Amino acid sequence: MPIVANPAINFYLSALDSTVDLSAATIQSGNAPDNNASVVKAVAHMWVDASSVRNVFKFASNSADLTDVSGEDMRFFVDAAAFGNLVANTTSSSGAAGAPVVAGSTSGLLKEQVGLAYVEDATKNSARAYNVDAANVQYSVDNKGLIKDLFRDLAHQLFKTQYGVDIFNNETDLCNNTASTLKSLFVSGGGIYSALNTANNKDTGMDTSANIGFTLLKSIVSNDRERLADLSGSTSIYVDASSGFLVAQNAPGAGSNVNNIEMRLYKMPLLASDSIRFQVKCIYAASQTSVIELSSTLEDRNYEIVLHLE
Repeated sequence: MPIVANPAINFYLSALDSTVDLSAATIQSGNAPDNNASVVKAVAHMWVDASSVRNVFKFASNSADLTDVSGEDMRFFVDAAAFGNLVANTTSSSGAAGAPVVAGSTSGLLKEQVGLAYVEDATKNSARAYNVDAANVQYSVDNKGLIKDLFRDLAHQLFKTQYGVDIFNNETDLCNNTASTLKSLFVSGGGIYSALNTANNKDTGMDTSANIGFTLLKSIVSNDRERLADLSGSTSIYVDASSGFLVAQNAPGAGSNVNNIEMRLYKMPLLASDSIRFQVKCIYAASQTSVIELSSTLEDRNYEIVLHLE
């Protein structure tokens, strides 16, 4: 029998779509990105360790009960803090477990000096593609980061050329402040962190895109259910049916208390070659145009973030 490789799955997590206002370090509550490829101006690619991503998304299930009672059915768990550290280095440790680290430096989507993320033009519109320098030489991968792309686009809109970035007299502050604002999406109180945290400890009764774990599992069932045949590394746990929270196996009453449901905890079977996508729309400060007496408004830059598992 021929060996058939697992097909790669491209997961789109619309619950993580976010809008960030670069005029202040706050996340806007409205004007979410449109789930439409035509509005994506650029794509930011990043490669992350598949095993680390599997530690972010887990689910609990059992085969003992044959009921649809909420609290005794499947439950999904999401580690929002671990996701933030993996993608945006929300901790200061350069050697954090599972974090994408190169040469001992913290790295990730927002760290420009390390080439683990790069941005490409989504529509191949040469007027908005910032891939080459003034000598028409391709930028190196570590020069194609999201922050640099963002300010090349701002320079293009203000000065009609991406090479106008040196006209700014506060380039370092612009980059640092923007990185801090974007990073705030991934920490407690931020939009992406909150979406992930909302999806933590949910069961199948929440059948919407906001239940990220359920969304992932349904995509796996639809595209490659063979992955579920080998859920190695599971551990025995108990879930308190009344609260939905995990209970240690040796907790008082565990196994005898009717509210404690014995289940198995599994890592979501995400594989190398899979990808996870979501969108982040960046809104420039309206005051930028008044500096050079520009009458037109600045166009937002909408990024599709693609996490490639490897």
